[in-house]
Amino acid sequence: RCFIETLIDLYLFEDSPLADPNQRRKPLGDKGACPNFAPLLECLSVLIRSSAPLYCEGGTSDYNRRIPTTLGNEIHVLTQNERACILSPHFFKKAVCEPLASEATGWIISHLCYNNLALSQQVAHAILDALNADHRKTALYSCIEAFFSIKDDFQGNRFELICGYPSLLYYREHSSEMLEHYGVGQIRAVNTEIL
Repeated sequence: RCFIETLIDLYLFEDSPLADPNQRRKPLGDKGACPNFAPLLECLSVLIRSSAPLYCEGGTSDYNRRIPTTLGNEIHVLTQNERACILSPHFFKKAVCEPLASEATGWIISHLCYNNLALSQQVAHAILDALNADHRKTALYSCIEAFFSIKDDFQGNRFELICGYPSLLYYREHSSEMLEHYGVGQIRAVNTEIL
């Protein structure tokens, strides 16, 4: 009970939504050595995938369309604290950059983003932030592959969230209005490289 929230709280440390701002936490590791969170994310992957997916309709689940679980027939429904930890913007921003746990993060993404456009937008934002930062790009490939391969009603939207909206790129360059869309920078970079 409460194991998912405990692990995410440990993983996010001071960025955790459960962290008490008045209580100072002792940091894990030091400047020279960061802790290896790969086993923690692999454990989280199993626990999260054994829970009911988060759907757009307020978290209610249609068990006929859910992704198969990994821990038998028992379905865990996430508590409010577990949902708060998972839906924290810091969770996916940190998880997609973990080089040793990209496959486990991909499994988490494919389970939680199933039929959930709002969370898919949050994950796409985290992936694009990581692509634009100086993180190892190879760690993102498993996450991006898992994100694109979710077969549900929003699969096309996920491609647009990462790759951009090509028709809107033309509109943005030929209009005085500034529209902010995901992936426009990547489309412009690919276009420049091709030319």
